[in-house]
Amino acid sequence: MGVADRDYVRKRPRGGDGGPAGGRGLTMTWMLIIANTAVHVVRVFFERYMMVQDKFQHLSEDWLVNVGKFSIGRALFFLQATGPGQWDIRMELGVWRFVTYQFLHADWFHLFFNMFGLFVFGPIVEDAMGRRKFLAFVLVCGVFGALAFVLLNLAGQLVMMLNGGQPVPIPGLLFADPLTPLVGASAGVFGVIMACAHVAPNTLIDIPLPPITVRMKRLAYVYLAIAVVQLLLGSRNAGGEAAHIGGALAGFFFVRRTHLLSDFFNLVGGPSEGAGKGGRKAGRRGGSAKGSRASDLNDSAASRPMSPAEAEVDRILEKVTREGMDSLTDGERRTLEAASGKRRDSNPN
Repeated sequence: MGVADRDYVRKRPRGGDGGPAGGRGLTMTWMLIIANTAVHVVRVFFERYMMVQDKFQHLSEDWLVNVGKFSIGRALFFLQATGPGQWDIRMELGVWRFVTYQFLHADWFHLFFNMFGLFVFGPIVEDAMGRRKFLAFVLVCGVFGALAFVLLNLAGQLVMMLNGGQPVPIPGLLFADPLTPLVGASAGVFGVIMACAHVAPNTLIDIPLPPITVRMKRLAYVYLAIAVVQLLLGSRNAGGEAAHIGGALAGFFFVRRTHLLSDFFNLVGGPSEGAGKGGRKAGRRGGSAKGSRASDLNDSAASRPMSPAEAEVDRILEKVTREGMDSLTDGERRTLEAASGKRRDSNPN
């Protein structure tokens, strides 16, 4: 029995904030799978068929990867030894690569395994967060994966600089060329897996090899432990493992603070969820779940921006309205109890 057949997944209503209510339309999980596959198809098509035309000869053979791949030298700065005691440092500022590298893959196998992981684990997190927040969550985890790659590479380069240009065998540091590329959606997928450990910790996962059944939270932490060991051992894909760890840690953090994802799309000028009119509507929905909560608010209080703590309480109240108290995690129950305690303290009568 697969993940999609589990009671936890079957019984969870679709929708959330911006999700496809009633299952209408494509989910964001499928949109991401289609986008990643389309980018790879375009890349392969141009490489194999279009580059033979004279009008495309001015493009490099791997033009799509060169435009979108991530590396320290391409995205932020270039730091490399050019001779004994000599270092070349210059800024590049291709900051879009923090996002675009997540849609590029080395080959079909790389693409398949990342998309398979997104297909298996993505719907669980998307149904809990809603479509827009899920997209923000995946991209943010990918960005933090690139940041982990940057920090460990930078640390390795600085250690080399202090050691006269020679690498020092310190576990976990990366000593690759600053132009070594990082591509793939796996940092975001690792974040999604870590989020599953929080959203559905006791969901059972069947693993064919070896044929065992494990709980979601154990599977997630085993994956993270494998990535850490591979990084410390200096595996051939140590840079990728660094990104996996960065994405997993971001997933662990942001799945517990989803209100921080609401303003993600403001970076590109889009409206944020929970802001303006939508934010007031969310406040009213949360009030109806508490009974008399909305009647206690006047117009000025309803129009003021909600604090992160208030936004999280409203999200939990909406979840209770949709799915009942049994759907809450231990952390959500504690948050709700703390908010109720504060309310009783402020209204002792």
